[in-house]
Amino acid sequence: MNRIIVQLDDIHAEALAQFCKRTFIDRVRIFSSSETEAWRMVDAIHELRHALAEAGFAPR
Repeated sequence: MNRIIVQLDDIHAEALAQFCKRTFIDRVRIFSSSETEAWRMVDAIHELRHALAEAGFAPR
């Protein structure tokens, strides 16, 4: 497991949280080389969304 630390101002953190909320498999597939990679990307975005929510950035 890797730990990645990033510092964002509130505007960028909120924007990233919105992106994570609105990104689904259909939008990720075009950037991946396989279905497996696409789902791994979605899983990583889900983890990022969770971390943003824990930091107080959880859009409805």
